Amino acid sequence: MQINQYILGLVAELFIFFIYLFSLDIIDRNSRIIKYIYMILGIFSVILGIIGAVLPIIPTTPFLLVASFFFTRSSRKLNQILHSNRYLGPYLTSISTGNGMPVVAKVYTISLLWFLVGISIFMIDIISIKITLFLIATFVSVYILGLKTSRLK
Repeated sequence: MQINQYILGLVAELFIFFIYLFSLDIIDRNSRIIKYIYMILGIFSVILGIIGAVLPIIPTTPFLLVASFFFTRSSRKLNQILHSNRYLGPYLTSISTGNGMPVVAKVYTISLLWFLVGISIFMIDIISIKITLFLIATFVSVYILGLKTSRLK
């Protein structure tokens, strides 16, 4: 149990370190390696979004937004395929065109976010990770609540 917490803390610190390196432009965002990493993360996010469309346990919209974020930075073709998809496209199109996010998706996303973050905060003993998780969940919730509310057709 202690080793898993140590590994989780190390991963969180590495993540923060890479964000810091990106902010200083030490890592080139346009390198091929970064584009491939973004592409892989985008594909992984789409898979989680598809699973979320089928299972009520996982939300769809946040994973599709993350996938669109990664595809925008790695592959225009994959981003276009994602946005033009018959089933997944309406979620993204509604948000990216400024029409907003459906209220059901907002409630579901924020509820699941806080449920999972709450479990993580309860199970982790490292205070810096608890604070980081709480801040991330707070900012994501504020962002989602700030999105315009729409109706999905």
